[in-house]
Amino acid sequence: MAWKGGEVSVTASVGLTMAQPQDIDPLAIIGRADRALYRAKHSGRNRMCEAGLPEPAEAG
Repeated sequence: MAWKGGEVSVTASVGLTMAQPQDIDPLAIIGRADRALYRAKHSGRNRMCEAGLPEPAEAG
């Protein structure tokens, strides 16, 4: 990518999760994505990691 007459390299690390119907706390969703993001960062440049989804609640 060109910027101010020079070349600049851009890399991205992404943490991905999916909200589930049983997710009550938005911070739990953000926490899963955040943990996946840090796994991606520790895996190297230009990585995407998916967070594991929580187990469904048992019908009682």
